[in-house]
Amino acid sequence: MRPTIRIPQFAMPAIVACLIMGLACSDATAPRAPVGDSASPIGSGTSTAPTFNPATQTMILRDQFSYSTFAQAVTGGWQCSDASTTEDVSTNPRGACQIVDGVSGAAGDHAIRLVYDGIANAAGQEAHAWGRPFSDTLAALPGHAVYLSYDFRITPGGGFRLDDGQHIVKVKWLELWTNTDRAQFNTGYQNCWNNVPQNSARGGGTIFQFYGNAGAVSNCHAGQVSPPFIYQGAGGYHRLTHKYVTQSHAGARDGVAQTWLDGVLIQDVRASDCGTVVPAAVGDAAGKAKWCEPGDLDAMFVRQSIRRLTFGSVSTSVLWPFTIDYDNLIIWRD
Repeated sequence: MRPTIRIPQFAMPAIVACLIMGLACSDATAPRAPVGDSASPIGSGTSTAPTFNPATQTMILRDQFSYSTFAQAVTGGWQCSDASTTEDVSTNPRGACQIVDGVSGAAGDHAIRLVYDGIANAAGQEAHAWGRPFSDTLAALPGHAVYLSYDFRITPGGGFRLDDGQHIVKVKWLELWTNTDRAQFNTGYQNCWNNVPQNSARGGGTIFQFYGNAGAVSNCHAGQVSPPFIYQGAGGYHRLTHKYVTQSHAGARDGVAQTWLDGVLIQDVRASDCGTVVPAAVGDAAGKAKWCEPGDLDAMFVRQSIRRLTFGSVSTSVLWPFTIDYDNLIIWRD
């Protein structure tokens, strides 16, 4: 039986064309919501996200992704899946690492896209990535917190709706690699609380989590419990900002990992807040969930700088088609 297709009115012509022509609705021809921008947030109120201060901080990378081709992106320092300078065609002949229209939608304004086709290519899962080496040797060392800020857009494909009870985006999202291991700001579902972000028998929907290392053992992984949530802005561009710094010595618990979505703090791993109840938590987490726990702090690396960053990587939920676009990336450090 074919799944029920929920088609927003604005997307009807493009989705119908996809279905009639037999195209994967997650490729570059996929239906897209009207172009949004980071000035039209799903959060409300004044932004508390950090911004670059040229008087006291060091710019590492500013990339508006003004590339017209994959080859130009490679020349600009980007690599596709498995750090390859060739396109990943494992699930799509058009490639998983694509160049598409950017935030403004203007001619010549581009973004990079990851295409997930809902086809397994990695031990029953699907994996694709954009990544690049990190040249700054101080980024994330104590005293040199690193900040990454970028616009992103998630577009469900195949007529599905994000967080419809089954289809979440559960990917490693942003991996920050040392020489041997990684920390990650990933998306997933709630491990600790029901009905977050929505009432659901299947984990509530897509949230952000944090792993201090690849094998980090934590009850909740600092899982997001307060809005804004990704499902509220699916199909439009929104702004993510991350702050990250490693511990000064083992047991110091002075590392930091924070995330802001459209200027609103949604994730806060730092010692001063680990015992604090998240004020705007929803669902069963309301009045109970804390920003983090000691295990989140203990899992963080000791005096390790970032050697590589990766966007995307493995999708570990049910196989389904969606795309993630990235634009206007800024990376800086203290």
